[in-house]
Amino acid sequence: MLDGAGGEEGIKGSASRLYSILEQTEKLAGQLDVLVAANKSDVFNFVSCRRIKRILEDEIEQLRQSKLKGIGDVAQDDGDNTVLGYDDEKFNFDQLETPVSILDGSVASETTHKWESWVEEHALNS
Repeated sequence: MLDGAGGEEGIKGSASRLYSILEQTEKLAGQLDVLVAANKSDVFNFVSCRRIKRILEDEIEQLRQSKLKGIGDVAQDDGDNTVLGYDDEKFNFDQLETPVSILDGSVASETTHKWESWVEEHALNS
C-alpha cells in the first residue's frame, strides 16, 4: 500500500520496496501477482493510478540502472544478480513475469472494493 496523496516523492519512496518485492517474485516465474494499493483516493491531491504507475516505473528504472552499474543501495553484493526488465529498454511493468496491478481506494472512506475484488480474484485456492 502506498500513500497516493503523498506526492511524487512519497511515491518514489515506495519504489525501492516494490523493487525488492519484484526481484523476489520474478524468481518465481509468474506464480504470484502483485497489487499496489494506492490509498487516499478520496482526497483532492490524490495522484492518479496512471501517474503513480509512471512514477514507479521511472524510479524502478533508476534503481535498475544503479544495479546494472554496480552502485547504490540496490546493488549490495548479496549474490543475487536479478535485474528487472530488459537491459536495452527503459523499464516498464509489462516486461515482468509478475503481473502488477495498481488500484485506487481509501481506507478512511471505506472505499476498498477494488482491492477486495482483486484479492478475491487472485486468492490462491489451497
